[in-house]
Amino acid sequence: MQKIGAQMVLDTTVLNNFLQAGCVELLQQLPTTVYVCPAVFAEIEQGICLGKVPSAALEWLPKATLSADEEALTAGLPARLGAGEAESIAVAYSRNWWLATDDRAARRIAARLRVTATGTVGILVYCVNRRLVRLETV
Repeated sequence: MQKIGAQMVLDTTVLNNFLQAGCVELLQQLPTTVYVCPAVFAEIEQGICLGKVPSAALEWLPKATLSADEEALTAGLPARLGAGEAESIAVAYSRNWWLATDDRAARRIAARLRVTATGTVGILVYCVNRRLVRLETV
């Protein structure tokens, strides 16, 4: 059975997927603290304002404020990454946290940095195995 790390940082795509599916509460039920970086939060807020992302109460979701070293690492990552992916990789790498991303390029870079990664499907598999949600619902 897939395990989940002690702390996890979500990129925009993963958080958006749970918001779009109306099951963001599953993230709250994980046996870990999930975080988002400032760029991810800003991207989600922008999506909500544009009507592309369902509005949801996200006060429970802590922001991982980047250190100077994390900001430097973010700036040094390939430009093809979005701001949310780059910040999330930097935080996961420097803090030894799990990274939740569905972005192929982000996963490749994370693997090179030896960052443990999962994605939307991995989180859902975990939730089904732990009986947090029924397979039929997923």
